[in-house]
Amino acid sequence: MHRDVDRTFTLNAGSRSSGRASSDVSLSQTDGSDGPSDPSGSSQRSKPRVGFGLSLSQFGREVGSLWMKATPKGFHSPRQIANEIRRLRGHAKTTIYERHRRFNDGNKSCPNYRELIPLCMSLVTFPRRASDAEERRAVDTDISKLLVEDPIVYQIFQQCKNEIESNKPQRDIGLFERPDSSDIENARGRWSRLIGYNSFGDYDAESMELNLDELKESIRNDHYAVIDYLPYVLATKMQGKDLELLQELWDHFLSCVVEFGYPIWMNVMDSCFKNIVSSGKPLAKFASPLQLKSIASYLVKYQYEAPFIFSSFFAVPTIELESKTSPYAAKFVYPAPFGDWDLVTASSYAVHFLRNKAFKTIVPNPESHLRTYAFELVKNTVLLDSRWMMLYRIVQGAVSNYRHANGVVRNVKRLKGVHPDLSLLMDDVLLPFMYLDTKNSKYTKEKSRSKFFISQSVDIDRYYKLEMLEAYETNIEYSQYAVDRERFQTYIRIPGGIYSLTFIPQFRNVPYLRRFRIGGKYFITADGLPEPIAHIWSPWNRENFLEDLAVDTMFLDGHLLTLLHIHDKTPFFDCTGHYPILAGYEMGTRDPFYIAVARLKPDSPWYFTTIKDGASSVKYTDEDGEEHIKSDFFVLALRHDPTDIPPPPYSHLRKGAKDPTGPVYWLKYWPHKDSQYADREVPSDDRLLEPFLNALRERKRTEQSLVELLSGFD
Repeated sequence: MHRDVDRTFTLNAGSRSSGRASSDVSLSQTDGSDGPSDPSGSSQRSKPRVGFGLSLSQFGREVGSLWMKATPKGFHSPRQIANEIRRLRGHAKTTIYERHRRFNDGNKSCPNYRELIPLCMSLVTFPRRASDAEERRAVDTDISKLLVEDPIVYQIFQQCKNEIESNKPQRDIGLFERPDSSDIENARGRWSRLIGYNSFGDYDAESMELNLDELKESIRNDHYAVIDYLPYVLATKMQGKDLELLQELWDHFLSCVVEFGYPIWMNVMDSCFKNIVSSGKPLAKFASPLQLKSIASYLVKYQYEAPFIFSSFFAVPTIELESKTSPYAAKFVYPAPFGDWDLVTASSYAVHFLRNKAFKTIVPNPESHLRTYAFELVKNTVLLDSRWMMLYRIVQGAVSNYRHANGVVRNVKRLKGVHPDLSLLMDDVLLPFMYLDTKNSKYTKEKSRSKFFISQSVDIDRYYKLEMLEAYETNIEYSQYAVDRERFQTYIRIPGGIYSLTFIPQFRNVPYLRRFRIGGKYFITADGLPEPIAHIWSPWNRENFLEDLAVDTMFLDGHLLTLLHIHDKTPFFDCTGHYPILAGYEMGTRDPFYIAVARLKPDSPWYFTTIKDGASSVKYTDEDGEEHIKSDFFVLALRHDPTDIPPPPYSHLRKGAKDPTGPVYWLKYWPHKDSQYADREVPSDDRLLEPFLNALRERKRTEQSLVELLSGFD
């Protein structure tokens, strides 16, 4: 942010106050080096001390007499004294980054030092004079912030402490009156350079990493001395390697909070997150749901220290009505500073926050604890809004099923309870709605809100809808409101709704499948080739597969399909009650094959294959040509009932459809392309696949002719 400040400053040693002797003193480096020091602590002339490395020796004997003055009159509290120090040091005209930059560039001038000495000494000795522990803590907080804001003031404090130590017996010296050790001075020096230069170092990556390690060590060992520097560092706008190292430093800080839980760290936590947001740092790296979850138990315990975190990351959203007459025009709106958040993002923060396992030992029931002990600000967060939290949990369940591709877990015959909050939420939004006066002006507004909550939960997929139909099978009026086709088709067109936010990434990235029919068998792929192609390439393979090689394409998007998860609790695949995607029919028996997916881990490659109804495992071939059998797999199926889905944009092209499953079907691609194929938005790899198959066919014919010719000489 302030890297453009010139590193060269003229040391100001001659300013005067009217009617008084000079009050401007330059503080010199004890190592004798007058050259500027860089962020990593090296010097162009000689190796300096790692810390501030300064002395107030130029004050001479005057220091001893100045600090002995009585507390300046007119100041009745430590905060007043601290603010007077800030005024004398010109803090209103400079930023903390400029002060640290100039200090580390060699500008050690100290105007008004005569006035500063007794003020600083008064603050140094104030904790010993404080009447109670609460007052001492307040003084300590004010002083800690002041020392971070101005490195010159810190050095004056150090000199004052040295004077006390040299003039009093050890038993009479208070804890705060003792000078910082050289280790703490070194640590403060590193943080000062980090703030001043907005960088971990201007040289090689190794020195930057070493500097990072020292800063981490100071957080762990000297947190009480350096913790107040962190919010200012997080407010800077670093880039590249510096930003990566800052993220690592921040993660280390959060891990220390989790490990040790020092309450002193909570004093800066709110400022840290506020500065992360205001400086535009990526929330995914500095303020993710998992990062807030890791410290959730401490935020709840010290909630009064975190007003920004609770009011920003856990605000209650609103439902914005786009029409005063239509009950189907409402959208999710999150307040500033995260006005661009959608339902999935907001729910992720709230749901993860209350899933912190540490709550079991610190706060067993976080929601109950918040309801009982929360301050007014926290009580107004979404964490205590039961309706929104039920919807949030349902949405996160859908995110797990679709965006994380964990699939819908099915029993053999039917699903019982897609989500424990679904029926509770429906009762909550339907019951009051059923008794609203239709002539009341609030009717349309409340009806729109109710339909919003229903659309973002019941309309997730056909299994949520079926559960509501079963739950309200004896209440026709309830079931009509819960299952509304017009509402569903309206909300799937609204940006930021559950339909657009929940998708299977595989089919969003590669919106199609290929079906290779080779030798009467089906091989399903996404943007790759099936393993038998390598077999066809061999000139010594005399089977004429090319005469029976055909390729079809199925166009998809990330929202059309769901994944039925088959595993040890659902020992075999039963297509009853589902719309599994048809891969084709077995030759001879005409038994249907359905498309299945196997993977080793959630983030592993997907291997597409086929399965029959009633199968308990699938067989697939990996990229090395090795066959595997898995009993944990997924079957592709339609996400919604075919009658609920609006006609797709290419519905008029279904003339050439092959083996359809509702709105999805196969189209001929090779060797003869369907006449309707050109009207579609073709896959990006078509320009590569078709020439490849044509060349494969010609090469195979040539090789087979050559093999036949050579075999005639046997």
